[in-house]
Amino acid sequence: MNHITSALLFMAAHEDQGIYPMSTTDGGVTTQRTPWQEGWNAAHMTLMKQWATLCKWCRELPPDQCEALEALLSEDAISIAVNGDEPPQPWLIMNDTFGYACADGTNVAPVEFADVLRVWRTHGHDGLRAWAAKKKGCDVIPPLRTPQFLAAKAALA
Repeated sequence: MNHITSALLFMAAHEDQGIYPMSTTDGGVTTQRTPWQEGWNAAHMTLMKQWATLCKWCRELPPDQCEALEALLSEDAISIAVNGDEPPQPWLIMNDTFGYACADGTNVAPVEFADVLRVWRTHGHDGLRAWAAKKKGCDVIPPLRTPQFLAAKAALA
């Protein structure tokens, strides 16, 4: 399945979800929305707002950056954080890469998408680690300094 099919299926799933009404009436008995239904509505609306934000942002990118982002997303090589009204922030998950038991990530600017895609396709996760290490100006923890990582690091030098 390609990324366009995946997006269309997401839209179809979204259209099938629905929002709970404030109340329902059945035979003259009115039932108010439950706390669970309130939470569902809030979560569903947040998801849809984030999706709309991402779609608008991606449409505003130059075509080459949008294409590289689509490839990175469809190959599960990048994540995007959406926080309120701030611009979306693409990033690479780098947990346990630069420190032990360390939650970490490396931001990726849209102008860097093509470079990240190239190193991903050439060196896989080791390439992403090497790219992030170069950007951060540090090295990965010793167990991750594999021959594949060192090759990726040399290719980026």
